[in-house]
Amino acid sequence: IVATATAYTGAPIDGAQVSYRVVRQVRFPAWQRWCVWPPMPPVQPQEIAHGSTTTGTDGSFQITFPTHPDPEIAPNNEPVFHFTVHADVTDLTGETRSAELGIQVGYTALQASMGANPWQEKDKPVTVTASTRSLDSQPLAAAGTIIIHRLQQPDRVHRGGLQRTRDGQP
Repeated sequence: IVATATAYTGAPIDGAQVSYRVVRQVRFPAWQRWCVWPPMPPVQPQEIAHGSTTTGTDGSFQITFPTHPDPEIAPNNEPVFHFTVHADVTDLTGETRSAELGIQVGYTALQASMGANPWQEKDKPVTVTASTRSLDSQPLAAAGTIIIHRLQQPDRVHRGGLQRTRDGQP
């Protein structure tokens, strides 16, 4: 990562001390909450890099760190590794400014999502929306095919009986 330290006036801060740390956190796709049993246990954030550097005359500084996946998480779980870079810049007068940046890395290059109105009416057409984004939520163009299958309608709707509570209420 290449970043630039600037004063509130916008002027670059040269010769400033930069201390940084990088933390990796594992995130799983939202669909896993409903489709995977038992659910994935939470994974604690892990610091993967730390150090210090000095800004150049243009205020720029560089932070490098490995973006390796957590070896204990299987790729078929489709994890996304969120790296948070925390940087503290202390100028020659002793004033410190802090910032952080998040970067997401995963086994897939993009996220695809589809949606439709949750309430559908028989006599109105169904509108389906589809979108693709990078792991950092930036829109990405992608080509693909959407196939819709008609479900077989049952002859009648099967409903379970009402169960009563202890006070006799349904």
